[in-house]
Amino acid sequence: MDFSKLKLNQFQTYNGYHLPEGFNPPLTFHEQAEVWFLFCQSFEDVNRLANQVLNQALPKENRVFFVYRKGQKLFHRDHVYAVIERHPFFLKKAPILSSLSKEYSCFSTMLQK
Repeated sequence: MDFSKLKLNQFQTYNGYHLPEGFNPPLTFHEQAEVWFLFCQSFEDVNRLANQVLNQALPKENRVFFVYRKGQKLFHRDHVYAVIERHPFFLKKAPILSSLSKEYSCFSTMLQK
């Protein structure tokens, strides 16, 4: 996966939900992380994972990446965006959409503290 587009150099730690095997961002895994990777396969996943991240003690400078498989007709970026738009605590950060690989894309946001 190409993490260079995500501008992670200002962060040191990551955590996540439903991380696939072999997922290795250039950060150190930590329970109280600055960066969260949330792998989603459905609208329900996005809702549930968004609520779980809202309960985390993220620092002021943080990133939350909703990662999803490309090419799905029943679940895609618009589903992720619809959930983020409803949550007033999530701020959109540019670049909002990024391609991580041939298989995955992600939607970038930030939890406002």
